[in-house]
Amino acid sequence: VSVTDMQGPMDACGQIWSYDQLFLAAYENPELCHGVLERLTDGFILLWETQKQQLGDLFVGTHLQGFNWVPREFGASLSADSLVMVSPEFYSEFYRPPIRKIGNALGPLSIHSCGDFSQNIPAVCATEYIRGINAAQMTVSQMVKARVDPKTVLIAYCDIAQASEVGHLRQEHGLQLELGLSGMPWPKAGEQLTPAEQWSEAQLDSLRRAEEALIAALNGE
Repeated sequence: VSVTDMQGPMDACGQIWSYDQLFLAAYENPELCHGVLERLTDGFILLWETQKQQLGDLFVGTHLQGFNWVPREFGASLSADSLVMVSPEFYSEFYRPPIRKIGNALGPLSIHSCGDFSQNIPAVCATEYIRGINAAQMTVSQMVKARVDPKTVLIAYCDIAQASEVGHLRQEHGLQLELGLSGMPWPKAGEQLTPAEQWSEAQLDSLRRAEEALIAALNGE
């Protein structure tokens, strides 16, 4: 059973308070903003630990589609979908302290964000406890251009047609990748999913060739 989508303290605050009010408060009354974030950070930790306790061995510590396993010793995963809207300086003051507190309580973290938050990639990678980044709408190439730390695992999506490019980037920059594939011969939206044993020979051949191309690309061949 996957954990619910755990928005980090800043984004939980934005959803409760409205992002407009949150960002205004950060500039006009930063002490109030930090106080609210402190309480939401404690709430994040409590909710995570409660889900983990209730689910026991069934607990899966990620909500990301396509990634349904994480190491049991891993700490937590959180979302920060507003990273696209803020500067590295704003991130350092209002995002980093709650993230560090969560990591201190729960262990190593992965962080998810939608959109293109290139300006914050270096600051995110430099944050204590963050071990993985899921950039849902950024390519591996964009992450490299944004100066991602190769020690940080990239949980990314890759079209099979771009597998060769991703493989070369992995070799050149020493990247650690956890890839979800698109462009595979799966049924299209609205089509009935058929069991693998009923796939046509053409579908199976396409899947085999895609798998071989991906393995070769990621091995730099």
